[in-house]
Amino acid sequence: GELPDSIPFYFISQNKKKMKMIPQIDKIYNYKLNNIQSDLKYWIKFDPYSIISTWDSIGTSINTINVKERPIILKSQFIISPPKYTEKNNRIFTADAFTQINVINGSNISFEFESNKNLNSSWMVLNNNRVDLGIHENKIFGEFIINEDSELQVYLLDESFIPNLNPTQFSFFINEDEPPSIVVNSPNSSFEIDQQSYLIPLNFNVFDDFGIENIWIEYQTHSMGYESQLSSEILSDQFEKNINECNIIYNWDINNFGLLMGDEIHFWILAKDNNPSKNSIIKTKEFIGRLPSFEDQFEYIVEEQEETESWLDNIQESIEEISEITDEVQLELLKED
Repeated sequence: GELPDSIPFYFISQNKKKMKMIPQIDKIYNYKLNNIQSDLKYWIKFDPYSIISTWDSIGTSINTINVKERPIILKSQFIISPPKYTEKNNRIFTADAFTQINVINGSNISFEFESNKNLNSSWMVLNNNRVDLGIHENKIFGEFIINEDSELQVYLLDESFIPNLNPTQFSFFINEDEPPSIVVNSPNSSFEIDQQSYLIPLNFNVFDDFGIENIWIEYQTHSMGYESQLSSEILSDQFEKNINECNIIYNWDINNFGLLMGDEIHFWILAKDNNPSKNSIIKTKEFIGRLPSFEDQFEYIVEEQEETESWLDNIQESIEEISEITDEVQLELLKED
């Protein structure tokens, strides 16, 4: 007989029965199933056009397509624990919201993933290095300490030894702990020491992103061409430890350093942050304080004398001008009389 224009194609997927009409093209009925994600049963059944027919229906038996489901990650969570010295709280990230995460250098990263299937094994590839992970049924656990920008992928193998495909890549970017910074307000880089008080007024600010551990002065004296050994004076009682910023106003008493006229003291201000894993110390430029020499004192006296003489000359000139004006006024008054 004549071939029908189309025939019904029946299938059951995820407990739902569906039907599609397959058209005839050159005496062939063709249909393509896409994106099959679960087991599927299918068959074809064609009923006659008339109720009066020599046959009831024609078709195929029920066939089954069994799908091997791959394991996938349904949930993921990262816990970022910054180094203890930062005194920062832990942070929690989920892969639904983040695949790129900024972390402090030296942070501990622990994670827990959940798969759609029970697993036989799991491993991570961290910067091209494979590390086996802990599993329990469909849960995956792991952790690592990060010291550089890193890329992470997690691989799964279910109980039928079927792997996951194209796992999500997570990227971690390092935030370095920068060394402290110092801003000196006074003194100037070169200045004269007050020989009455022997005090050097210091005023400076120190900043650090996670905390200041120590601040101190390094110095040496220069006398008659001789340089003393480098010494230091700790300023720990001038600030609160582990604070992020502070202003130091300190009158540095150098009276017992044995400085004489013309001697100098060279010093630097230093600060260290609270990172124990590296030597994060900042050092300012050199400051030079100098006591006036005998020659300086003599020049000062000469300058003072010259200024005094100039001042007396000015007074004398002023007196002469006043006298001239007075004479002129007297003459004018006589003329009026």
